Amino acid sequence: PDTLTEKQVKRKYSKLKRKLEKNSYILEFSEQIPVLDAYRYLACTLLYEEDPAFVPKGYTSHINGCSGDCPDCFQLDYCEVKYDSWKDEDIKKEQERRRRETIQS
Repeated sequence: PDTLTEKQVKRKYSKLKRKLEKNSYILEFSEQIPVLDAYRYLACTLLYEEDPAFVPKGYTSHINGCSGDCPDCFQLDYCEVKYDSWKDEDIKKEQERRRRETIQS
């Protein structure tokens, strides 16, 4: 996604969204999230999961991108639900702790 123009990203995102919707998936990202971030999540994360969800005929699956792990969430800056479980300063502390842990590994 990072090598595409904004116009290409929007076109690819729309195409991918239509394909998902045809296959009973509904995208429910934050309305404020940039298309690039939503597309990156779908193209680089969701589509490469080892055990993708199978949606039986007649059912619908909702994709909101929320794993419940706020410090690592790609849409953290656009989410209001995070405040149900986290304070801004706690998120920053946890992100820093994870960054240090990664460096030490």
